[in-house]
Amino acid sequence: MLIHWLEQRLEYTQRKRLRKLISNLIEIVYVNALFAFIMLIMLLPFIVLFLSGEHPAGPIGNCHAPPDGCQ
Repeated sequence: MLIHWLEQRLEYTQRKRLRKLISNLIEIVYVNALFAFIMLIMLLPFIVLFLSGEHPAGPIGNCHAPPDGCQ
């Protein structure tokens, strides 16, 4: 509605520029949404692993309680 009202009050070249600007903004939003979706897919396994809580309880490696210590 605002676009229609604005187009009625603009000259032809300004209307053409306005349409191109709107088209570019829609394209930018679309590309950003697509990029965010791809990043979410790539990071999803790490997010699930982090939220699952299945982390090792002890230190990684061949460590034992003292007096043996880590070897």
